[in-house]
Amino acid sequence: NNHLALREALQAGYDDVVMLDCNRHVAEGPVANIMFVNKLKVLIVPRSIHALAGITQDTVIQLAGSVGLGGGRFGTRHVGVNELNMFTEAFYVGTSYGIRPIVSISRPLFPEPWTYAGAADGSFGVKLFERYHQTVRDPKEYPEWHILVD
Repeated sequence: NNHLALREALQAGYDDVVMLDCNRHVAEGPVANIMFVNKLKVLIVPRSIHALAGITQDTVIQLAGSVGLGGGRFGTRHVGVNELNMFTEAFYVGTSYGIRPIVSISRPLFPEPWTYAGAADGSFGVKLFERYHQTVRDPKEYPEWHILVD
């Protein structure tokens, strides 16, 4: 299904696809979890029995507070397709993606652009992106997340 949905999206001029469950709730991306930031700066994680739990998703949830996102709070709930324009940011998270921005869904742009001029002025997605890459490269901070191989 993911491959067919992505092919259809590409043929329609889109870059990627957001997968919905049978109730038209957001489930995930084709090969990654999807996350949103709302106007209260709270990380929203879509709840769906049709999406796999992700290691990178769990990592991002744990790192969210360290970049000032909602005081570390996050919400897990159903996200209806009609709510997508209510978020300020969206991004995919996954092992192969790391953290990847979503600029728009069905054409309207999200109000928080991903600027890489510096995390202090950037969106929370940029801050999470930088924090995630710092964390996965430094085995001292979260040693339980790293297994050293000789």
